Amino acid sequence: MTLLLVALGVVLIAFAVYDIFETLLDPEDQGRLTDWVSWITWKICRKGPLSFLVYAGPIAYVAVLGSWAVLVVIGGALIYLPFLPESFVFSSNLVEDERTGFLTAIYLSFVTFSTLGYGDITPTAGWLRLVGPAQSLIGFFLLSAAITWILAIYGDIGTRRNLAHETTLLMETLENRGIHLSDLPSETIENLLGQMTSRLVNLTGSLEQFPITYYFRITDDRQSLAVMVLFLCELSDELSKESLPKEVRLQAGMLSGALDHFAESLQGRFLTIGSGASTRELLEAYAADHRRTIHQPSEDC
Repeated sequence: MTLLLVALGVVLIAFAVYDIFETLLDPEDQGRLTDWVSWITWKICRKGPLSFLVYAGPIAYVAVLGSWAVLVVIGGALIYLPFLPESFVFSSNLVEDERTGFLTAIYLSFVTFSTLGYGDITPTAGWLRLVGPAQSLIGFFLLSAAITWILAIYGDIGTRRNLAHETTLLMETLENRGIHLSDLPSETIENLLGQMTSRLVNLTGSLEQFPITYYFRITDDRQSLAVMVLFLCELSDELSKESLPKEVRLQAGMLSGALDHFAESLQGRFLTIGSGASTRELLEAYAADHRRTIHQPSEDC
């Protein structure tokens, strides 16, 4: 029984550490636990009022951190439990009932994990004296990583909002002033499309590195990429016409490719609408999943 509890505790801690590694350090993946917790949080929040959906991302972030902490704390408790009280020295203030049991093991594990180190329970066995500092290191790393992770998340969200807002301003200016991009000088169009393509490529990479950012819904439609990415789809379609200079069509084709890659990054992980779905169908599903109204219906890109 002792070996079983210790083995189970090691497995829980190892699973948490592996998920932390995949989520925070792997540039091309996210931990399975992180994926599952984020997805469940999003689905629950989508069933509530629209105003509550904006909290899905922050709640998912806290829930993921909490899940990691719970796994490490319970794992540590299972390792300590079989050796209580024989392999520990206790403060004289602790009565006999406070020296045994699962709650005592949880307390010891949580205090160790949080690096508080009250010193009222101290291991005497050599290998247990190594487990404590190792657990404390995991707790310290998780605290530091949590701060770095949230800064990276909100950095990506800020970049996404800026691109969406700039796209909104472009769309409103074209509509309000009756300007057609195809009538502008080729160099102007190329620069505009190049900037849009470059930033969309960066955002696609950020989404693949930090998939949890998908679940941060922006309230303002003007700053929501889920809305404005459909306008970029319209833009690439309009500027791909054979009547335009080849340089413009080249940049439009690159923007269309960036949109394709962005849509592909949504398929499977966030959206499941069939493997044969077009880019426009995926982008419309993206808008619908964020409970956005689609304003510009048109043909596929």
